[in-house]
Amino acid sequence: MSTYRIPRRFPLTLSDGNGQMAGFHDNLIRAVVSLAGYTDPDLLRRALRLAMDAAPIAGCRVVTPHSAWRRPYFERLPNLDALSLLEVFNFADQAQADAALEAWSLTPMDPNVGPLVVGALFRVHPPADGGVGHDTLCLRIIHSFGDGAGTIQFLYLLSDLYAALQADPDYRPVPNCHGDRSFWQIIKTMSLAEIRRALQSPPPFRFLETSGWSLPQPAEGSGPGILVARELP
Repeated sequence: MSTYRIPRRFPLTLSDGNGQMAGFHDNLIRAVVSLAGYTDPDLLRRALRLAMDAAPIAGCRVVTPHSAWRRPYFERLPNLDALSLLEVFNFADQAQADAALEAWSLTPMDPNVGPLVVGALFRVHPPADGGVGHDTLCLRIIHSFGDGAGTIQFLYLLSDLYAALQADPDYRPVPNCHGDRSFWQIIKTMSLAEIRRALQSPPPFRFLETSGWSLPQPAEGSGPGILVARELP
């Protein structure tokens, strides 16, 4: 879909692989945003596909060579346009939607198959006797793609692409193919005292700031996300 040349492979850094190798969790980050309104599912699906060009590793799988002398790497999937990147579910009441969202969010993902990000839209229709319906967006993100801060960044990217496609259906983002994915990008800006505080203190909570947000505003009461250091490249 991109009009720009995107490399077929990207190196997998030590920090990318830590979560996958640790084995103490399922290697997934879930982002759930309850929206105070409806999105255009087709436009959101296209925005998610374009996000995999803007942040190319999202559209990759992790390849682990059989040889111990070769390092794992990210490999772009050749069939992204044919994949179902965003599922859409319709419900008559919130309880049904909540149960389906929980089940979907707990579905495992295989980083060796890819892609590293998938989404689902859970739509609750207004009741016949009146009321307001809304969408809930959920993303499953394999941890080797990014962390908590990267997940927030990816949501902003998705919102920006949604707005860009509303203005220009032929919009194509510039891929970010040469970013720094190592912890060094954070550590090099910190003093020793700041590093020590970061290691000793629990991570702060951060609400999603939605000024300039192009999707329907998150509904009141949507929860915060934990801010972790490493961002997307």
